[in-house]
Amino acid sequence: QGGLVLLSYMGAFLILFFAKNICGASYQNYVALLGAFALAGAYLFNLSLFKSSPNPPYELIMLPIVIAWTTLAIYFKTQLIGFIAVGAFEGLFGFVIWNGPCLLYTSDAAD
Repeated sequence: QGGLVLLSYMGAFLILFFAKNICGASYQNYVALLGAFALAGAYLFNLSLFKSSPNPPYELIMLPIVIAWTTLAIYFKTQLIGFIAVGAFEGLFGFVIWNGPCLLYTSDAAD
């Protein structure tokens, strides 16, 4: 299992390396965004395999993602990753846009 986690992190960093060193300037932001999402996915995969408690605190999940995305936004100098970093920062403090399924009816409605 540890090898899968290492492989997922290596894949994410390979995408980020590709974005910085190989891609042209017109595609760099989009490939870097893919790498940022891959890095968050690798971290969440790591948490799913090696969690110390059944329900880790939400801050433990979001804080490393905020730090990684903020660092990537500054490193790549892109507003695209910065925008999702700000969204993750707001999520760190409990702001949510959608919290559950949309209910269009209630069960106690008159028939």
